[in-house]
Amino acid sequence: MIGRIFITRSGYDPERGKHVKDPTLGPLPTFGACRPDIRRRIVEGDHIFVISGKIRGVPQFVIGGFEVAQKIDVMTAFRALPEQRLHRRDDGQLDGNIIVDASGKQHRLDTHRTDTFEKRITDYIVGRNPVVLTTPTRLPAAASRRLTFFAMSCISREPPRLK
Repeated sequence: MIGRIFITRSGYDPERGKHVKDPTLGPLPTFGACRPDIRRRIVEGDHIFVISGKIRGVPQFVIGGFEVAQKIDVMTAFRALPEQRLHRRDDGQLDGNIIVDASGKQHRLDTHRTDTFEKRITDYIVGRNPVVLTTPTRLPAAASRRLTFFAMSCISREPPRLK
């Protein structure tokens, strides 16, 4: 088992910044388009931990993590996880981490360079056993407990459950 740390881009923070769309940390966590280098090396049983992005005057924190259950083809993900297809939320921000359209081509909302597209659609990760901080009142406490979280992760085969 290996643990990988994924730090979101600057400004991405579930309480005080932009919406984090990849990886997703709901009941069925996924990691679909960002950091193909990490996704390529990850295998079933490994863990991914997500850190909030930098925001001036706001401490970064562990948003959550999950165990890797499997890697699937992006078109399998497109069919099985329609809620993860790239789309706009009501507030105008992008959501979803499946960056292909129904024909397997680059989705019109995916504004990354086309020459990176093929690398970004491999190794779509589906997770299990998510550990997620979901209530904003818990986020400040998470910042002060982040070292404990990582220490527990390193010595335990099971990811810790934050209370």
